[in-house]
Parts: sequence; C-alpha cells; structure tokens
Amino acid sequence: METDKNTSPSREFWEPRYRGGDPSTPPPGPNAAFARLAGELALVPPPEPERGADARRALELACGRGGDALWLAGRGWDVTAVDVAEHALAVLAERARRAGVGDRLTTRRHDLALSVPDAGPWDLVYANYFHTPVDIDRDAVLRRVSRSVGGGGLLVVIDHASSAPWSWEQRDDFPAPEELWRSLDLGADWTGLVCERRSRLAHGPDGRSARVSDNVVVARRRTGATPKGSTRTADAPSRRRDQPPPGTGSAEKEVLTGFLAYLRESVLAKLDGAPEQHVRTPGVASGTNLLGLVKHLAHVERALFLGEEVGDWQATFHADTGETTAGVLEGYRAAVAAADRAIADCDDLGGPAHAGRWNGPAPSMRWALVHMIEETGRHAGHLDILRELVDGRTGR
Repeated sequence: METDKNTSPSREFWEPRYRGGDPSTPPPGPNAAFARLAGELALVPPPEPERGADARRALELACGRGGDALWLAGRGWDVTAVDVAEHALAVLAERARRAGVGDRLTTRRHDLALSVPDAGPWDLVYANYFHTPVDIDRDAVLRRVSRSVGGGGLLVVIDHASSAPWSWEQRDDFPAPEELWRSLDLGADWTGLVCERRSRLAHGPDGRSARVSDNVVVARRRTGATPKGSTRTADAPSRRRDQPPPGTGSAEKEVLTGFLAYLRESVLAKLDGAPEQHVRTPGVASGTNLLGLVKHLAHVERALFLGEEVGDWQATFHADTGETTAGVLEGYRAAVAAADRAIADCDDLGGPAHAGRWNGPAPSMRWALVHMIEETGRHAGHLDILRELVDGRTGR
C-alpha cells in the first residue's frame, strides 16, 4: 500500500470508523447504483484496450471498505483505490489478495484535501458517496482529479440526494443533479452522458430498508484531449474528405436509390477506424452510441423492404457485449444487400414494398424509400457527432 505521511482532521475522523474491519469476513459488494451504472455504460467487462496498450485503469476516490474497487478488479479492471483511512486500505488490500485480484488492485492513502494521485491517464475515475463532515473543498478535489482522465475516459460521481433513516447526515437540502454537474466545471473537452436523480431501495443496519435518492453524473472526455501530467501529445482531429452528393439521372427511382446509397456509405464511413473500445460508449445521456445506431439501421432496412417485424425498437439500438464492430457492419451490409434486391425487383414505386406485413398493410415502395432516406440521413448526422466526440474525426 502506498501512503502519504500527512495527519489531518479527515484522518482523525475516518480512521477510528474502520479499525474494526476484518479481512476474513465476507467483503462488501458493490454499491447498487454503481453496479447499475456500470452495466448501462458497458464497463463490465471493461472495453478492450487498443493493441499494445495497458489494461483499462480505474481510480476510486474515498473508497472506504472498497466494495466497488473489489468488484471492478474482479471483472478485469486495474483499480487504484484511494482513502484517508489506513486501516480500511490494509483490509481492502488483504481482501483483494484473498480474492485473487491483488495484482489488479492497488491501495493508496491520500487525504484528498491535501493530495491526490497523479498517475494518470485514467480510463475511469469515480467517486461514490464522497461525503464527509470534515471541511474540505470537495468540488476542487473532483475538478483536479478530472484533469487526469484520459481521452475517451469517464468521470463518474454518485452522491446521496436524500438521507436514509440510519445515516449520520440528516438533512433535506441536497443539491439537484444539475448543481452537481455545474460544480465540476469540466469545460469543452467533456460531454455529459448522465445527469439525473435516481431512486433505489437501500438496506441499512438491523435489517432496515428505505427508499433513497442519488444524484448521478457521468461525463466523457473527448478522445484526443491530453490529461494533465500525461506525456502524450493531443491528437489533431482528422477530417474525412467530404463526398459530394451523388450524380444520378432524372428517373425517380434512380434519384431515390442514388441518395440512399450515398447515405448508407456515410454510415459505414463513420465506423471506419473507430477505436473498438469506444464504439459502445454512450455519447449522450440517452445512451446512443456508434454501434447501436448501425445495428438499428439494419433492422429498419429489413423491416421496410423485407417486412420483418420488430418487437422492441428500442432494443435495436443496443449492441450486446459479444457483438463486434465487424459483426454489426456485416449485418448492416447484409440487410442493405437484401433491401437492394427487393428494390430492384419492384417495377412500380406505388406498389407494396414487400409481400408481408409491417405494422399493418405494407407501405408503398416509394414511401419506404423516402422513409429510409430520412431515417438513414438522420442517424448519419447522429453518427457524425458521435464520431467527432470519440476521436475528433469529422466529414461525411
């Protein structure tokens, strides 16, 4: 365990509260709010690092008993857990050793009012319920640590937004999640992914339970941003050469299919060379990501031109962890090829787009083509923005 040598009010307050910890007892599990969020952000298992890069690195602030750090380390992350209480860190280190993750979990003692770890860049920095009655400038701590998040990395802050009946802090003046977001003052290099108040069932001592609220904020640093202390230089954003609109004849079908093909190529270009570890990362609070949009468009192609029914459209935006970029692109190209065969076989744009049913009577081929152009163009624009957030690459 690495430590600093400072003694302080924070250490005097927190150290006695962890002295009774025993590494032979069952370790704590992860916080429910954090485990849920990790699933939403596809953090478990961690995204694969780029070829030749180190394993994904996470930093936890004010780890306490370390349930979240143990949980992440057990799922493939290299975790550095920081706290002011030396005994808590010693127990956590022993629990990590017993769990077989001692090589993936490092403990460091810091009074965060006085010092913070400076070994970035981190792929994930998180602070779960970093509250203390000791007077420290917590906002300044979070802002300082955020500078060590690497390009494409995440900052996660989960705060109490209500008091459980058994909490040492009984109050009703908790800030709104928007206030928490503003206090971070992250700047233009960051994109907000989550900023909301969430409810959960909490379990306290003596078997008691109660519904409580959390403020949850997640931000993602733009790929190419250089974290403070890093020796890497920022990547210059690249621009793909814009492709001009297609040249077509004047026949209606030729114009419609020409523009649809043009937009489909734009969709494919947005995943060309995209870092595999970021294709599932949400770029906005809704969870929209590069891979999910392309998967969704494949379903739309099959629904419009082949009549395949879709039970849950929202589910089509989600790419499972086992799905690769190559696999999703192959599925999209196959859907496009099948749709093109159906379009080529249609001699009358006023006739039905397919023989089956899609949410009622089949639409006309003309309607299906116009709708597919609108759908593909809209999501190509979304992909434009998401790709720029990932690595700064622009152009259609």
